[in-house]
Amino acid sequence: MSSSLKRNLIAALLLGSCLSAQAQDVPPKEDLAFNLETYTTTPRSYSPILGKITFDPRVTNLLEGTLHLQIKDAEVVVLQMQIPDLAVAGTLYESAILIPPLPPSGAKGLNVDARFVMEDREIVLSSSDSISNDLSLLITPANQRGMLVGIVVEGKDDPKTANLNFLSEALKFDRYANQPKAWVQSAGGTPNLVTMQSGTFRTAHATLEPSVIPTEPLSLCSFDVLAVADGGLGKLQENQLAAMIQWVKAGGSLCIVPDGVLSAMHTSFLTDLLKEYDDPPPMILNELRELAYDSGVLKTSLGLGRVVILPPTGRLGGESVDEGKLSFEQCQDFAGFLWKVRSEHQQFNEKWDFEPTPPTKEQILYGMDSNEPAVATLTGISEATEQLMPRNVRMVPLSLVGLLLAAYVFLVGPGDYLLLGLLKARRFTWVVFPLVTAGFTIAMVALSNHFMSTSETGGSIEVYDVIGSGEVVRKTTLDLDFFAAPRDVEEKAKAELMAPIDIRASVYDYQGGGLVFDDDGNPIPNRFRQSVMFSGEDSYLEGRVPNSYTRYRSVKQWQPELTRYFSIENSTAPNLGFDWDNPGEIWTKAGRRKLRAAVSKYPRQLGLRILNRSQQFAVTDLPMAGVVTDQSGYPFGPQTYYDDYLDLISDLSAPTANFFRYVSAISPNGGSNFEDLAMLDTSDSSQWLLVASWVEDDTQVIYRRLYNFPDASELNDVEAK
Repeated sequence: MSSSLKRNLIAALLLGSCLSAQAQDVPPKEDLAFNLETYTTTPRSYSPILGKITFDPRVTNLLEGTLHLQIKDAEVVVLQMQIPDLAVAGTLYESAILIPPLPPSGAKGLNVDARFVMEDREIVLSSSDSISNDLSLLITPANQRGMLVGIVVEGKDDPKTANLNFLSEALKFDRYANQPKAWVQSAGGTPNLVTMQSGTFRTAHATLEPSVIPTEPLSLCSFDVLAVADGGLGKLQENQLAAMIQWVKAGGSLCIVPDGVLSAMHTSFLTDLLKEYDDPPPMILNELRELAYDSGVLKTSLGLGRVVILPPTGRLGGESVDEGKLSFEQCQDFAGFLWKVRSEHQQFNEKWDFEPTPPTKEQILYGMDSNEPAVATLTGISEATEQLMPRNVRMVPLSLVGLLLAAYVFLVGPGDYLLLGLLKARRFTWVVFPLVTAGFTIAMVALSNHFMSTSETGGSIEVYDVIGSGEVVRKTTLDLDFFAAPRDVEEKAKAELMAPIDIRASVYDYQGGGLVFDDDGNPIPNRFRQSVMFSGEDSYLEGRVPNSYTRYRSVKQWQPELTRYFSIENSTAPNLGFDWDNPGEIWTKAGRRKLRAAVSKYPRQLGLRILNRSQQFAVTDLPMAGVVTDQSGYPFGPQTYYDDYLDLISDLSAPTANFFRYVSAISPNGGSNFEDLAMLDTSDSSQWLLVASWVEDDTQVIYRRLYNFPDASELNDVEAK
């Protein structure tokens, strides 16, 4: 063999080996492609996020495993979810997903790491460490309020959907509202009113196919307002319509354009929506199975929610709202009704004017920090935590601590010297000293555990909201865990949302104790704290939210953890001795006396409050007698704190700060900030809220019922005849 041939052969072998090595370095093509998609780029603030997961298999064999999702804000894990028992077999697989309410963040985008774990291996579907293989989840920044309108239409990509564009504009909250303002102190000390650049309103809309609408009402908590138009109503199934009615009764806002081909099921649905409407028009279909009436705009309440039915015939809007059949004022009227705008703002000219209260003299002198932006706050968290802490947790008495320290000083000082001297063993002082110190340290820890340990795990508050003659439509539970030793907790949930609450965090952190402004007087966005909710490797959700899932977490020693549980109910309130639908003339003294006499027959001692505007009437006070005290005289026991619970719920029922300067209530969201507990419009003198409460073991049970009575405020201090 010639030398040139040998050289060519060696070069070929080397090239082949290099190509083989390079091929081994190239990662194999994965068997599975994955995508997580939400129905809007800007979801509603502090609410669950409705979306879908999609698997695109690149192999024909069956892939079975568990989907692991990890959502991170920068490097902080805010949520971990595991969805088990997924099977993908050669075809496109899609499934709905509901992401629980996420904590506020200073950033707009969250990273999503996804893995598909099988028995023999796992596939990395998305990683925040990889530029080419990552997913992100957009959320509304914490210095803004994101509001979401879901619009259900048939064929959402069809340009002939006449009412889609109309509704997306007509239902925008910020279309009718001036952006929030704040009082700013100028260099000369004069307060000026300026428009806030942070904390602004942002209304987005999500276009949905009828098939996307869930069959259980909790997923609808993703929306502030839900609208159905352009033939969408006729494509909805019975279980979807039932979920909508439950959601509306629990406080949701629904807008219907009943156009297109309908059936008797859909006309029955419309009739059910108008149950509280005076003299509703009949829902009759013509020979084309279309609704045969045009009664203009119908507005009605249903339970705690609102319903608007728009004319079903013809286009509602042209190029703009003003060119359509409905005027700007009409659109503003029904939009304000759906958004539950406070009655004091309903006397509009062009836009709802949301000016904050002028600053007081003290605010001008010490810094104007009371005009916060229109973002949600964690109202009532510290108060709720304090109320729910176990009452038998005690500090070690100072006298006992002093006695132990005196004994320790004596033993390591004169005691050590005299005793070892007597035994002629003073050379062992450097052995006795650390042993005595260790013994006293162990004794102090044991003593502290004895005094601070508790057999209780903290208390809970259960809030039931009632409509009609006693129908319970939603339930909120605030539950506090407080353990004397670290513990792993496993909680099973069914048809409810969990929202862990970081009791150390607030939604925004003021710099220097007040709003910060630049040299031109413009507000500077605040720094935000991160609220870690489902954090850590040992804390995650497993299953399908909200239908059936389990929450796993580890609770640290002596670290209270507060969790909110929210469900949309369909149960009955107990008989407390009065008619839930007609409690009497509660706006008069005589009416409240009759109510007091009626509840006195109930076997439990009830606390009863009636709220109207800024007034609160105590119908019955819970007893303070028989208070139990510990050895230091500190009172504990549920009866000590009944009135504190009632005051807390009263504050949460009628807030007037932040976004509630503008609205009296919001659609349910199940979030961690308690905002959807608001019910009472304090600017409407005809609204009355009855709050009844009692204690069962370590649980404070509270029932609320909202009434609309004629304006009889002048009778509050007058005896009824």
